[in-house]
Amino acid sequence: MLQILQSYKSGELWLADVPVPACKSGGIVMRNAVSFVSAGTERMLVDFARKNIIGKALAMPDQVKKVIGKRKTEGVFSTLEKVQTKLDQPIPLGYSCAGVVEKLGRNVAGIVKGDRVACGGAMYANHAEFNYVPKNLMVKISDAHR
Repeated sequence: MLQILQSYKSGELWLADVPVPACKSGGIVMRNAVSFVSAGTERMLVDFARKNIIGKALAMPDQVKKVIGKRKTEGVFSTLEKVQTKLDQPIPLGYSCAGVVEKLGRNVAGIVKGDRVACGGAMYANHAEFNYVPKNLMVKISDAHR
């Protein structure tokens, strides 16, 4: 499936071919029909990712405090390695979408395969062909709203 990803390190965006997410208990896998692109939020993420390491640190002082705490407990080299690993991980973009339920996880009631749903939540309602979404981040769209 295709999904828009971004590098935290460089700010680069690309369309990646990634596996369809697994359907976990307490959620659904939905086929995305539309996703909302926010000029403000997406731009903020792109601008943040394009900053150098100092700019990122200045933009996120709470994360810097966590890194300093880790340095004290885990050492400089281990902490630097974890920061670099985090920056090297691509992140999915998006936080609002709608589509059709493809798979149901255990403990999901009131929704069936084929229902239309609206979903929200960063790291779940992504700009992707398919998304796994926990039941607390989705709502069924009634047929009255066709």
